[in-house]
Amino acid sequence: MPLDWTVLAFTASVTLLSGLLFGTVPAWIATRSDGGACLKATGPGSTRQRKGFSGKMIVTFQVMLSTLLVAGALLFVGTLFQLAHVNPGFRTDHLVLFAIQQPESRYPSPKDLQLHHQIEERLRALPGVQSVTLSEVAYISDSMENTNFLPEGETPNPDKDQSAWNNAVGSGFFHTMGIPILAGRDFTENDTASAPKVGILSETLARKAFPGQNPIGRRFLAHFHPSDGTPGDLIEVVGICGDTRYWSLKQDPIGMFYQPYQQTPNLDFGATYEVRTSLSPASIAPSLRKAVQSIDPDLPLQEVRTQQEQIDASMQQERIIAALTASFGVLALVLASVGVYGVMAYSVAQRTSEIGIRMALGALPREVLAMVLREASWIALVGITCGIGATLLSTRLVTSLLYGLHPNDPVILATSALLLALVGLVASWAPARRAAAVEPMQALRHE
Repeated sequence: MPLDWTVLAFTASVTLLSGLLFGTVPAWIATRSDGGACLKATGPGSTRQRKGFSGKMIVTFQVMLSTLLVAGALLFVGTLFQLAHVNPGFRTDHLVLFAIQQPESRYPSPKDLQLHHQIEERLRALPGVQSVTLSEVAYISDSMENTNFLPEGETPNPDKDQSAWNNAVGSGFFHTMGIPILAGRDFTENDTASAPKVGILSETLARKAFPGQNPIGRRFLAHFHPSDGTPGDLIEVVGICGDTRYWSLKQDPIGMFYQPYQQTPNLDFGATYEVRTSLSPASIAPSLRKAVQSIDPDLPLQEVRTQQEQIDASMQQERIIAALTASFGVLALVLASVGVYGVMAYSVAQRTSEIGIRMALGALPREVLAMVLREASWIALVGITCGIGATLLSTRLVTSLLYGLHPNDPVILATSALLLALVGLVASWAPARRAAAVEPMQALRHE
């Protein structure tokens, strides 16, 4: 799956804009406040007010952008978390995968089927191998096969979807993969090319194709193409298995059937072997390679990996986006805290004399503290509100990249708002404490 660089470029641009334009200005203001020392005004009072208002507007806009970035980061991190906890419908532990692509010139049909059967038998006899099977298409590999599917008794209807996912697999496939057989039986060594054609339906497809009936013993037509006169194969249902994810964790099971690979015309594109073993991939790989090369020294093992590594590779895009957006979100929180701190420190320094007068007239330190925190809260509240609005408008653009979460998830929005509010409170606490510690006489004498 290609990486969506549009999302990353947009996120990076917003973060960079927030940092360069709206993070450095409040930080510069903070450094100019000389650690909270009393600054004398260098111009008229209206000029100071305009400067203070413009600084607050800048920080408000920065908080808005930060809210947008944090919400986006939480959505992508949440998507990665949801995918990591999806039940694929089969066991992923202790399962080593590798592919074999036989040269078509040396192994034309049916020699390719004979080759894979021989390899399957040789691997099954290796020490440390608990079970072996193969499949034309590996699970969660961004690949799938789809073909015509017509339950016996139905007629072709061009206005109706009469197709299903399918896969050609070896004997003992469901036992090796840990997929439960709910009714009927698994494929066996007796399901050869000369035997009656048999198939196993997933639970969803069985319910869809034969509603209210027992599918065992029923038949369906597959691989037919009326346009070119291909009659297809009439296949008897011998088992019902549990639903699984097929080509992607994001795709819910929608119906699938399996055939023994020896009853298919060929394996033009090779096969993926699934080996269940108690040994590590590094320990068993040499034995697997030696067994295959004992049959044909020119056949390499391709893409040796575990099933879990296969699944992790399928989530590479989500993992990269989650990592980058999380980094941008943390950076946005840091810049927002610097901005709030800078503006509030500047505001307290500019209002030193006012604060001194208030305290001389009887204002308590806690009242001054609350006044400054209230001012910072309004800045954060306006920025967060605008940020939530921007998030509601923009997250619909990344709906296709999410899984298990709504773009406008209320928990995500509430968490983003809470984080920014907490950052604003923490960043304004030091300036507020500094204001509450102002000595009235010193402030008045300074003025």
